[in-house]
Amino acid sequence: MSFRVIDNFLSKKNYKTITKIFSKLKGNIPVRWAETDYRNHIFLTEAAKTYDFTKYKGFEEWSQNNTQCNPHVDKDEGYYQKTGKSKYPICSLIFYIEIKNLKGGELILAGDIIKPKSNRLVIFDPGLHHSVNEFKGIRKVFLVNPWTHKPEAFKNEVV
Repeated sequence: MSFRVIDNFLSKKNYKTITKIFSKLKGNIPVRWAETDYRNHIFLTEAAKTYDFTKYKGFEEWSQNNTQCNPHVDKDEGYYQKTGKSKYPICSLIFYIEIKNLKGGELILAGDIIKPKSNRLVIFDPGLHHSVNEFKGIRKVFLVNPWTHKPEAFKNEVV
């Protein structure tokens, strides 16, 4: 697999709930670490249908509210800075919360172009280069990276 796109991922009720929560946010949810059972997280449960979660340790999550995303690969940045080597998450997930009056903003994923759409979940392989085309309009996304280890940036955090 390289990536999977799931439209209308959440039920109407769950989607309405999450959009209500995110509509109250002024900015972004900062990156945070959680060590909870992935089976209690709807997005991770979906990812576990395709990816191996047997060594799952926890996940990082954050949001982007109309934030531009330059080309990059999701990796343990702290480990990379220390060693020059890359450690990747199990997979990466992007959930499109709200897309309105958007011009541009496509996800460029290893050369493929994925158009943003509200209530769309994109799950992709570790180590894939990705970015977002410049855009105007509303583009709110929720991002999750599950890991087999606690990334360096979170080593001193108590969960």
